[in-house]
Amino acid sequence: MNCLRQTCAALLLASPLFAQNSAAPARLHIPAGTWSVRDLLTHAEQALRTPILADANELALADAAPVRLQVELTLDPELGREALSALLGTRGVLLTRSEGGQIEARATPRGTPEWLLERAVPTKLESLLEHPHRDSVVRVELQTTQPIGVLTSLLGFTAATGGATPICTPIAGGIACTGTSDAVLGAVTQLAAVDPQFVAMLKPLPPMSILGSAKGVTLELKAGAHPIAELVDLLAKSSGINVVMSPAVAACTTKVEVERAQSLDFRTGADTLTTLLWANQVLLLELDVRHGLYEAVLVENQRQMPALVRASRRTVEEALEATNCVMYVAVPWQPEHLDADASMVIVRNAVKSAAPGIGTLLVLGVPDGLLLAGLSPQVAALLRELRAADKAQRG
Repeated sequence: MNCLRQTCAALLLASPLFAQNSAAPARLHIPAGTWSVRDLLTHAEQALRTPILADANELALADAAPVRLQVELTLDPELGREALSALLGTRGVLLTRSEGGQIEARATPRGTPEWLLERAVPTKLESLLEHPHRDSVVRVELQTTQPIGVLTSLLGFTAATGGATPICTPIAGGIACTGTSDAVLGAVTQLAAVDPQFVAMLKPLPPMSILGSAKGVTLELKAGAHPIAELVDLLAKSSGINVVMSPAVAACTTKVEVERAQSLDFRTGADTLTTLLWANQVLLLELDVRHGLYEAVLVENQRQMPALVRASRRTVEEALEATNCVMYVAVPWQPEHLDADASMVIVRNAVKSAAPGIGTLLVLGVPDGLLLAGLSPQVAALLRELRAADKAQRG
């Protein structure tokens, strides 16, 4: 579907965590259906071509919610390993490598235990941004001139807004961040607000086309009451993607009333379904777009809004093109004529006039512009105001 599918043209090198065998493996196909965490670990063993040690008691595998795939998942021989890591991550499972070289499945920790620090894979920031699920635990060195006190304060903000925080230690010319990949990415996202060196990570990474190939698909939305899970499945199947439901979404008993039957094309279908889902506090997030993997999460209050690192990075043009497909997005805005003060006045007025509720805009000042994060319709509306004011300023 136009706003949901995306492909990758090149195969990329395997991670140090997963590299085992130089022989080119075949693509792995996981049929549509409901899969337990044990099943996913078995698929991961096939993809990694090595056994995975798993402590059933620690992982509480018997109690873990299963993962439902609406369509067949075809895994690339190299990048597919990241997709499986992302899927397991939705159920609180990390894949790490022990000192002896054995792949182990561990429960995602709440803090930063000693074993996590010991297993961190040294990673370049650029590599982490391009492959956020390649290694579950990383150590990234960041060169920055910001005082350690400023950095500590920023990371405290990350924790206060629900994001995970890594362990940060001073190094020559900066800091080293160690923790889960999500935690380190969250830290870098916050650092970008104060250090120009990290602004590049807020820009979309190619390929970022949100145009899909399902243009001939017609979605039939019947009149009547639809369970949330049914709408998620309809969105996924009509788009040719997989939308992994969080345990809270899968267990949701809410039914959405559709007054009249609708026959929708590929574009309006995604717009309609994501709008219906968000009206019932279910938000669509990217998980692994190279494999058409998304996640549906329940957001019942503002504190449950995802951390900024989960926002889909979009260009201004992409954000305006997919205005009504409700997702959590982050868009860098760089005016040509408006100064920073004038831009912020427009932003403050827009925020002040917005209807109260969950999903308020987050605006960060970055060099030469702003970073706008929030629900895609809100962000697109603000971008149109900013563009009009920028054009008027030009005269």
